[in-house]
Amino acid sequence: MKSPPPRPRARQFITSQGALFAVSALAIGFAAVNTGNNLSYLFFAVMLSFLFLGALIATPGMKKISVERAIPRHIHAGEPFAVTLALWRPRAWLPVYSIRAVDLFENDAVAGACYFLRVSPREKTESSYVLQINRRGIYRLSAARLVTTYPFGFFRRTV
Repeated sequence: MKSPPPRPRARQFITSQGALFAVSALAIGFAAVNTGNNLSYLFFAVMLSFLFLGALIATPGMKKISVERAIPRHIHAGEPFAVTLALWRPRAWLPVYSIRAVDLFENDAVAGACYFLRVSPREKTESSYVLQINRRGIYRLSAARLVTTYPFGFFRRTV
């Protein structure tokens, strides 16, 4: 019996806004320790909680998303055609918000991208983009890359 392919690993990177926010939080924390001001400690704690919540909220939901692609049967060189991407979460009970699906060719060149505001559990959400192939030949699309910066934009998660 053949085992199913392994699920892609989610990667998380800090954005430039997240790095600026973390440096600001550390500066306020340093000022709170030096001055002993309770309000500075409160600001430091709130800023750290935003960083930790932003790092934890969207990561579990990104791993359970399935992507389906629909391409027209006949494609002619030089004519644009629509590629439809459908996202759905078959075994989830909470929605996922603000996802960008980037469709890639085999050589990691970007074919197109779709934005999904909300992917509801157990429902397919579809969006499409227009692609034009200028020369004849075989073009293979690889897996789609899912990217989100939800909820605060401090971290970028990709699957």
